[in-house]
Amino acid sequence: MSNLNFYRYYLESHFDALPFIVKTTLILIVILIVLYLLSLVRIFFIAYKQRNEYQRKEKIRRKYESRIKDILYDKNNVKADQININLGIGEKGLKSWEKVQITNVLLDLIKKDEIKYS
Repeated sequence: MSNLNFYRYYLESHFDALPFIVKTTLILIVILIVLYLLSLVRIFFIAYKQRNEYQRKEKIRRKYESRIKDILYDKNNVKADQININLGIGEKGLKSWEKVQITNVLLDLIKKDEIKYS
């Protein structure tokens, strides 16, 4: 018999000897501990994703903000091809998260402009 089986049987026999209310309490405590650990994992995962999104937004802001300002405040109408050239977007295009972050930077610039002039 292995050591693990020995300890499993030992704990089982002690658990079986306990009254019903104590068994129920122990089971609830174990369930709450598991839920607590799952909540911690979820909190750390959410924090990681938020930090990752913030870093991506700052990367896009540093890379494209001045170019977007130039396009946004240009008095001439600019075609889509010219915008791609001005932003330095190649044939491959952008990843979906880059498109979302460029849109966020653009909206932030417009919002700053509205606050400044209102």
